[in-house]
Amino acid sequence: MNTKMDLTNLTTGTVFLAFCVILQISTASASNCKGCTPLDELNFDKIVKRFDATLVKFDTAYAYGDKHEEFGKVAKDLAEIEDVLTAEVGIKDYGEKDNSALGEKYGVKKEDFPALFVFHKNKETGEVQHHRFTDNDDFKADTIKTFIRQKAGIYLPLPGCIEEFDNFANRLLTATNAGEKGKVMAEAEKALLAIPSESTNKAKADIYIKIMRKIVKEGNEFADNEIKRVKKILKDGKIADAKKELMEKRINVLRS
Repeated sequence: MNTKMDLTNLTTGTVFLAFCVILQISTASASNCKGCTPLDELNFDKIVKRFDATLVKFDTAYAYGDKHEEFGKVAKDLAEIEDVLTAEVGIKDYGEKDNSALGEKYGVKKEDFPALFVFHKNKETGEVQHHRFTDNDDFKADTIKTFIRQKAGIYLPLPGCIEEFDNFANRLLTATNAGEKGKVMAEAEKALLAIPSESTNKAKADIYIKIMRKIVKEGNEFADNEIKRVKKILKDGKIADAKKELMEKRINVLRS
């Protein structure tokens, strides 16, 4: 009987130990993501100022969930870009409350988790500036990349986008008169014609041209209105996968 009790205790103890090990492993794996650099109150400023741009996620110390996974996708893509860093600040609200002061410095509260910022150097002064990501309802990898591009001025390719035509789009939106806009459109249409018909970029560039023509006709607000329209269609979810992919790429072009 004692032997049976010992075996029962051993089995229970083994299961409990295994559970603890699994919990420890899963917790550790959730604490960071591939390509992410952990920052704290001591090394934050020292590291951030060394890069042209740094994407920082302020979050609970052991982050997990859909938004953390989307952030991980961005980190993986940015890992190949030499002058851009992806980092995390894990904040604890217990014990010594690690990094809580750093969160307070940038106005991050627990209910804000995860909070994203991009820090970048001012090209004229060299000083580090920062911007906060506010589109938390659309916390997706491509949206985050667009945010980095817009705020830090660093080109990050998105599905469906072409750098040359992104530049045309930027020039069109900053043109101050009809003559300048007409010149940009002429250059863009010429570039479209120069793309071989068998190239996958042909269809992508054609989307740019169609959108740019609409902007010339209806004004810069067309892009925002069209993004809302396409998002509504995607949200309804009653479209084929191939069509969905095309519409997501259209959103990327509109954002550019």
